Amino acid sequence: MSGDGGMAFAPAMAEEGVKRNGTAAIAMRVWFAGLAVLLVPALAAWIIRGVGYAAQCEPNAASCFGAPYDAIMGAALKGTLDLAWLISTNVLLTLGIAIAAALAAIVALRPVGAALTMLIAPLASLLLPTLLVSLTAYDGCAVNVDGLGDCKVWGQSMGMSFHTAASAPQLIYTYTPIIVAGALVAGLLGWIVLWGAKQMQKS
Repeated sequence: MSGDGGMAFAPAMAEEGVKRNGTAAIAMRVWFAGLAVLLVPALAAWIIRGVGYAAQCEPNAASCFGAPYDAIMGAALKGTLDLAWLISTNVLLTLGIAIAAALAAIVALRPVGAALTMLIAPLASLLLPTLLVSLTAYDGCAVNVDGLGDCKVWGQSMGMSFHTAASAPQLIYTYTPIIVAGALVAGLLGWIVLWGAKQMQKS
């Protein structure tokens, strides 16, 4: 009888393991998707700026790549920055995406990943475009919160894509206490869920 019971129990355990692995795989996809939404626009802007740097193009150059590539590269830089700001300057949207990604990491039994997601991802989404603008701005390109003046990169007007960076420090102060508390909660909840999952495996 005990042998028959063990044989019946083994497939049930195997099926449970498959379900758990499937859930974890889905959760990891959600986690990666959340990080992608928060970070890819800013990273894309950095790649475009890196192409200009590799081509030894000064940001204030009236022309660098030649027509029509100046317009294409300038529009691509402005577009990716605008998208990065659209996400990172919307506190509720950014925190909502970060929380969803952290919860996905918890479901995937990755408590450290959940805590780091809450702690780093929102700030990174804001700091990456801010740093890019700071390193790209030049004499005569005055970045300010009032949006006065204009900065041109490779002959293309950047408009508020650059000026928005001036308001980033205030947003950092807004984010910091929220994400620190969120990281602590996500980490604690993640470890509790992980411990519970291990106890279920033992039983």
